[in-house]
Amino acid sequence: MKKEKLKQCILCLQTKFDNSKDFVEHRKSHRNEKNGYTCPYCEKNIIGYHNLVPHIKKHRGEKLQFSCQFCDKGFTYKSHFETHLRIHT
Repeated sequence: MKKEKLKQCILCLQTKFDNSKDFVEHRKSHRNEKNGYTCPYCEKNIIGYHNLVPHIKKHRGEKLQFSCQFCDKGFTYKSHFETHLRIHT
């Protein structure tokens, strides 16, 4: 059996999960009435946890894992980075 990497909630940093199902359920506890997530820094409503992660990292000044060499945009997810690169070709 493959051991899963511990996942940490971007909103309440103290909580770590070794089970993806538990992590998904935990994230639901942070949803707002608009079925999105409220950024704790700017109070913007963010739809989708996958969009929340890079948004919060930008507020914290954290370097995003994938950086575009053409326009300085940064991405947390490789697939988003690869999709973005298509605009430059």
